[in-house]
Amino acid sequence: MKNYLTKFILAIFFLFLVISLKAQPYLFKNDELPKLKNATLYVIMDADNDTKNELNEKYMDVFKEVWKYCPYEIIKSSEVFDHLGPDAFFMNIFTTIYENKYEHTPAWKFFQVYELTIWTITPAYLKKIDKKRFHLEEINLAENSTSVARIKLKADDSRKFYPMELSKGDFMGYPYLLYTGPGMLKNYLQFLQKSLQQKLFYQEREKIYNYNEIDKLKKSTLYMPELLMIDYKKDSESKDKNKINTIYDPKEIFKDYPGKYELISTTDLNNRIMESDETLYYASIYLTWDFATYLTMTITNSNTGEIIFKESVISSKSFPPKIIKILSKAMNK
Repeated sequence: MKNYLTKFILAIFFLFLVISLKAQPYLFKNDELPKLKNATLYVIMDADNDTKNELNEKYMDVFKEVWKYCPYEIIKSSEVFDHLGPDAFFMNIFTTIYENKYEHTPAWKFFQVYELTIWTITPAYLKKIDKKRFHLEEINLAENSTSVARIKLKADDSRKFYPMELSKGDFMGYPYLLYTGPGMLKNYLQFLQKSLQQKLFYQEREKIYNYNEIDKLKKSTLYMPELLMIDYKKDSESKDKNKINTIYDPKEIFKDYPGKYELISTTDLNNRIMESDETLYYASIYLTWDFATYLTMTITNSNTGEIIFKESVISSKSFPPKIIKILSKAMNK
């Protein structure tokens, strides 16, 4: 029974094998999305060791402060089965695997995208479970669920890991995923709730240029996470680490940038978001796939969580310097 339960819990974290490579919105237009408002959102957070417990407790505080869209409850992954129902939605990290039909080298045969996803089990599958047509080890929630909203995250290119290992991290996938932490989660949830309230169905590579906020950015400081300045390449000789390919020179990248910038650690950034009323504008990156590898950079207002700038370029690097040139042009308009 224990092995069956373990398989069931791991199934919660896995996997959509996606053959269609069309872009998707942050919110999904489907029949389930309107139900979220009056449903209970079960946020899956485990705490198997002291580090996870400490981080997850901070995330719990963020939910308590920020999440107002619908009722929510923090649960463990082992408790998901107890809460399955037509009015139950869940939130946890999902891994989407895109099959690349145009490149079949071992390094690029599969492409993985990581997201905090809000999902619910499909009504038809729920009826099958209710009728006990399955043994516990046969239940596959990932392939029989409907996603209604998501928050994009980025893998840490400095390390190698399997999606299975995300269950060893905290709620946001630290240390395997980047741009995590209580401050960033707060902004993610603020933006997600605004999208839900206003039904903002942004497309994956849809540009966002809020010129009023961009004008304010020009007079302020753009905070760049330090890790953006490092690009990695795969190390075939190491099982868990990748090699540094390039350390970008920020003076070169920002030579035509019309405002001020400052490199900052993600720890300091999260602390400042949580502890200060000062408006910070900060950058983050995530990957998407649509017949090519796209890197998307967003700039967020730390007080409101609003994304004031969003742009994508084709790139397989950890950070595309040409996005700063695009941003500079927008700021000079």
